[in-house]
Amino acid sequence: MGNDIAPAYPFARDDSGRFATASDWQRLEMDIIQAVLTPKGARPMKKSIGCNLAQLLFLNAPDETLPAEADPRNALAKKYVADAVSRAVPDAAIHDVVVRNENDGKSIFVTITYGFAGGGEKKQTAILYPG
Repeated sequence: MGNDIAPAYPFARDDSGRFATASDWQRLEMDIIQAVLTPKGARPMKKSIGCNLAQLLFLNAPDETLPAEADPRNALAKKYVADAVSRAVPDAAIHDVVVRNENDGKSIFVTITYGFAGGGEKKQTAILYPG
């Protein structure tokens, strides 16, 4: 949490006519989502930035009666998200990642619990991948 000024996304003007800025929490969430939705290797000058979530789309979903903790995709998703975020957003801490298949069989729903590194407060964001 610093004094960085980040533009709000989507870009918009505030009541004073200036470009709206994001709070520290909004900036952190935007950075995490961007890191997770960027395919690994997609940035030409930063090949290590990105996430391998696309690989989870091709893993068979376990029986729906199986609890989320027993789904092997959750361990992989947590590793992929934690790796991507640690490289791209060093001031973030990932506390939990849960993934579940959507009914269409072509997408996954990822819930990420995160906070600032060294902080105690946590928030959640959800991503439908691919969006």
